[in-house]
Amino acid sequence: MLPQKPGEACTEFQLHKSQLNATSKRNLIDYTEIRLLKYIEQLEDKRQKITIASILEDYKKGYLAIAWKSGRPSWVQITKESG
Repeated sequence: MLPQKPGEACTEFQLHKSQLNATSKRNLIDYTEIRLLKYIEQLEDKRQKITIASILEDYKKGYLAIAWKSGRPSWVQITKESG
């Protein structure tokens, strides 16, 4: 296996803090949410900003999990089982 270059590592997929089973979510800091907000601020393309803002909203609603690879967000849709 080839060693990864700095910044190419991928983080684990994360759910928004509102989706966690923590007793006091109010005291949790969601660094992925903060990082997405900063990422949106640095984008220059208006369509990209709108797309990532939509991703952020879906992340906050628990529809997506976010990971970071090479400084960019990557996401997967979350499906919840019933029953």
